[in-house]
Amino acid sequence: MIVTADTFPSAVSLMRTRPATAAGAEELYRDTDQFITQGSEMLQQDPARWTPVLENMSTVVKDNFCSQLHQVDRVPALSEACREAALQALQMGLLAGAIDGTLLFVMHKDEALQAAPIVAPSTIETEALPDREELEKRLKEILAGAAAGLRDMGVWAVRQASFLAKTTGTEAVEQAGAIPDSGLPKVAYQAFLLTCFATGYAAAGLDSALIVGAGELP
Repeated sequence: MIVTADTFPSAVSLMRTRPATAAGAEELYRDTDQFITQGSEMLQQDPARWTPVLENMSTVVKDNFCSQLHQVDRVPALSEACREAALQALQMGLLAGAIDGTLLFVMHKDEALQAAPIVAPSTIETEALPDREELEKRLKEILAGAAAGLRDMGVWAVRQASFLAKTTGTEAVEQAGAIPDSGLPKVAYQAFLLTCFATGYAAAGLDSALIVGAGELP
């Protein structure tokens, strides 16, 4: 993972390597919430300093993921490699979602909660691999859904959606071990990684809505 200079200590923790297991995924979720808490506090204290840092981190993470996704040339032959790839995609999605969600709910909370949703909080289409511009559009839709969920359904519903997204992400990491024996074509494997990323992004966006938007723990 990429470590950006002048970054948050919790970002370094969130980006470090973990075992590609359910326990590794659960650790990621805890570190994501810590990042959101710390990031929102620092952003509120000094937005002029931290806004460009966070925006740069978000761009780097999404650029890297999109590049890696399009560079996949084959499905890994080893189960562990598939699990590691799934966890890394989930991790990158969590970091990007935590950054974008923190920026949204600290800097633009009122307008985010007033905007009409475009799609459900954890939905992303995977019929074709998106380019970088299309990926950004879809991720913004996910955050819009998280904000709308908080506004229209309340804290309990957003907390349940967060739990569902995290459960889905953990299951994806565990189930990725079966991919080498499944005969999955490359394009379907790429779509699977995209879904892992989007699931992490949605989970972090929902937790940002809870921690920053509602002042609640996930």
